[in-house]
Amino acid sequence: MTVATITTKEKLIKSPVRKKRIVHKRNKLNEVGFVQYNKNDYQVFLYICTLIKNVEHGVKLKPEQIQREYVIHAKDIAEAFSIEVNHAYQMLKKAGYRLVRTALTLQHPDLFMTEEIALCKRSKYHEKTGTLVVEFNEYIMPYFENVANKITQYQLKNVSQFDSIYSIRLYELIQQFTKNQEENTGWISKSLEEWRRIFATGTKYKLYADFKRKTFEHAVNEINLYYPTLKLKYTELTEGKKVVAIKFQFIKTEIISTGQSIYGNKVNVYRTHKQRTAVEIEQERLAEFEKVEEALLHHIPLENNTVIHDADYDALYALNQEVEQHPFNEDTDYDTLQKEVTAHLEQSTEEQNIEPPINAEYEALYALNQKVEQYVEETKKTTHKSFKDLVKQLKEKELLERQQELDL
Repeated sequence: MTVATITTKEKLIKSPVRKKRIVHKRNKLNEVGFVQYNKNDYQVFLYICTLIKNVEHGVKLKPEQIQREYVIHAKDIAEAFSIEVNHAYQMLKKAGYRLVRTALTLQHPDLFMTEEIALCKRSKYHEKTGTLVVEFNEYIMPYFENVANKITQYQLKNVSQFDSIYSIRLYELIQQFTKNQEENTGWISKSLEEWRRIFATGTKYKLYADFKRKTFEHAVNEINLYYPTLKLKYTELTEGKKVVAIKFQFIKTEIISTGQSIYGNKVNVYRTHKQRTAVEIEQERLAEFEKVEEALLHHIPLENNTVIHDADYDALYALNQEVEQHPFNEDTDYDTLQKEVTAHLEQSTEEQNIEPPINAEYEALYALNQKVEQYVEETKKTTHKSFKDLVKQLKEKELLERQQELDL
């Protein structure tokens, strides 16, 4: 079976030698709500953070010494986030608007003060060259100063494949609480109100269940997908039945050695969590799907620890479980079973006031069959192909569409 994402990736901009781009900013910015920012806007901001130099010849620069104006090229954004250049053009244009018009709210509880700062003083987008010029506000520059134990640093590629801004924001906080010696706790706990502010959901997701599903639950799943050794999990802290706080736990980053930089500064070497690529993940998903499908075709029980990723896998797995309990004749194949399901359901709808029970395997296979029929209708493909082949084609189509959604 062809892996759809590989075909898609071939169209993307790639650099022969990928530059190591390091995001570095004060920890305070990790807890600021970037109101109205979407993932693309925030990615542009992070890219600019990689251009900021707060150390020169081994000497830490003061805020007023740090460069404030930067030029961002669409081709560099495309290369950094593995997207098409045309998409990068639109991404820069919209981000320039957001960077200037949205102020950041910084909390200073020790001073009993709340501070509002415009991130950028101005931005200029050049249509012909696909470049964005931004000038930071002088009042935001102290938050890029290199202060010991108050800086979060990580490689931009570590978050470039996330499809949610909430995954990026949570990952940054994890970095703060793993590589900062004073805060290397292996956990983060904040009130629900604080998490809403950090994720900047505003009036969205008023119901806790929606907030959980759309923000941190999705973020935890995505971070674990790319960084399984991090073993990120969360605990809901309650007062009575009401959730009042969320605590995240993860494997702390270990310091494996300590040395000196070329400038004589102390440098820690960490054992990092290896990042999995999107292609590796999709290949694994396809392998798991084929494993389930093969088990169904040959009535082979699945292992208890088989991982099922989405609704289609769930349907196939449920069908397999029923096959184990009510085995069909050994000669029964997918095509025959599919015909039995269709005939059974058509008969039940023709008979008035009679609704015979439908077994789980019928429900699962019928749902899958409906998707295949819709796929055949939409693509005008001939129906001489087997049901099994059509299911495979459908999965390839869905994987390609999912990758295209990520690129947007």
